[in-house]
Amino acid sequence: MIKQAAATRQRRRILRGRRNIIIIVAFIIFIFGAQTILISNININNNNNYNNNIISPRNTPDAYFNNYPLYLRENKNYNNKEPTNNGLYDGTFHSTVHCVGETHDVKTAWKHRSCNYVHLCLDFSSSSNNNNNNNNNVTNNPPEFFVVASQFDEEFRKRFHGSSESSPLSKGGIYHYSSSELGSGNNNKNDGVINDKQHEQQYSSIDVALGGINPRWKGSTKIQRHGFDKVRWTPKIYDKFPNVRYYYELENDVVMIPFHSFAADNVGHLLWDDLLPIYNLLKIFGYENNANNNNNQDNINININNNDNDNKYRHLFIRVDTLSELYATCDLRLKKKRTCQENFERFLPLFGVNPETFTTLTEIRLSKIKSSSSSSSSLLSQSSIVCSKHAVAGLGWLTDHGIRDHGWMTNNEPYSLDVAIARNVGRGPELYAFRNYLLRNMGLLTTTTSKTTTTSNVDKNSNYNQQPIQFRIILSAYSSNHPDRDFGLEEQRKALSEAFPTIDVSTVVLRELSLREQIELISQPKQQTNKEHIIFVTACGGGSITGFFLPKDSSMILYYPESGGYDFSSKFNLTGGKAMLDWDLLNNLGYIRTHWLPIGTMNELDGLDALVYLVRHEMDVTMNSFV
Repeated sequence: MIKQAAATRQRRRILRGRRNIIIIVAFIIFIFGAQTILISNININNNNNYNNNIISPRNTPDAYFNNYPLYLRENKNYNNKEPTNNGLYDGTFHSTVHCVGETHDVKTAWKHRSCNYVHLCLDFSSSSNNNNNNNNNVTNNPPEFFVVASQFDEEFRKRFHGSSESSPLSKGGIYHYSSSELGSGNNNKNDGVINDKQHEQQYSSIDVALGGINPRWKGSTKIQRHGFDKVRWTPKIYDKFPNVRYYYELENDVVMIPFHSFAADNVGHLLWDDLLPIYNLLKIFGYENNANNNNNQDNINININNNDNDNKYRHLFIRVDTLSELYATCDLRLKKKRTCQENFERFLPLFGVNPETFTTLTEIRLSKIKSSSSSSSSLLSQSSIVCSKHAVAGLGWLTDHGIRDHGWMTNNEPYSLDVAIARNVGRGPELYAFRNYLLRNMGLLTTTTSKTTTTSNVDKNSNYNQQPIQFRIILSAYSSNHPDRDFGLEEQRKALSEAFPTIDVSTVVLRELSLREQIELISQPKQQTNKEHIIFVTACGGGSITGFFLPKDSSMILYYPESGGYDFSSKFNLTGGKAMLDWDLLNNLGYIRTHWLPIGTMNELDGLDALVYLVRHEMDVTMNSFV
């Protein structure tokens, strides 16, 4: 009996132990599950608020914004419905921002600043634009950009800055700065139409220069009032989303890019002062990898609720034409506006952007189907709000010249800021990447054009006699509209042909070719060989733009006016100095060897000898690199 009782007690102890283990395991599972539910609830709330309020099936666009699909969504907080709030995340529709380039100078930081917005919206409710107006007058009520402050923002600002500081930009007190501070909600913020009263308002921590800054805007003339501040811009900041039942939203892989064009009627300004800074802006925030060539939504299935895992984006360009008219800008005259539009249509394919997706702010197309015409009135009856998950703005100092003036001023470093603040030192790799980006979008970035001559791909035992180099000399004639730079290079071709009878010497008038034909001529080998070297001869200025696409280790020779310099900061006065246009950029292209020759002696014997011996020298330099 004693043994039986002991066995019974042993079994009970075993059962109690198992039961305790089960209870402990169940408790652990419960705790883990509760935490998982709590964490996932945040994501569920996020997705529910923005992704599960689609009115129509996700693969059926409700409308098109400049031929980009729009989807109608329901405003979950319509008529002041109580928002979802778990204490960590504001469940209402709101915007966030991340800005870079802060200099902590309240009056000038906007020139250096660039911002990345999550949920930048356009309000068409006050727009009177029917998109069919062909005159040069900007509509009185263009669409307005706005962002929406979180319900937590006001408390954040109060706690972050403390009671000793009335605002983040105040002159006294403790200074706190946050690169993601949106600012206070204020429907009277600068909305892109800048006037003198708005210039007197306090500067915002998200003010940016919507376009590149022209140093010629510093002063004023009797004809034109200037001022850098006229390109200062920030979207309106709303305390809450407008009380509308529905709004349209672009797909998640679309990046909206509102910008002001520097002077796109000139292709040089278009490339260096619009497209280059836009590329830099996208690259800063990781949006440069594009899927623009996949913009045919009828043939591909894009999940608008994706999490951007593919890291490819489509770029929606919107040229803001509602800023004050400034010297040389696109909206100064109707002729300039038309030329700007033509140049954008020619050059946007370099960015991989379909020109049919591009308009100015006042000419945005809202339509039920893809088209080049507008039917916005019927769409606005459903909603007057269009939002983009991703948007960037702020080109100011991202241009090639910063506050310089493209090389017009006298190049005397002890006395001239034009040299002292050279902008592009060390930017060679970035400029080469931009060149390759454009060629890749055109389908012209071949293995040959991107190959580098390093010890890893050159046979150490080979020499140029065994693998001869094919030289090609291209002279670009009549490459400028300026009389002092508009010449045919006839004497130069004759001298080079006589000096190098076995070398391919050709003269081309690039403006007679399409943009693609120009780039193919310069960037692609004439013969299928890895040993071709191009020597490109042209006038400086707009005629040198094509040379930017030369293959690596090519040569570019530029003729410049010795006494054509201007000082545009001093009432457009001639300085009598050298006009070596774009010298700061061209001299820092690490993949091209750049040389300068004066125009004044170009047809004299000494001038022709200088050209011939420079070309011979370049051939020697090229061959020596392969020995």
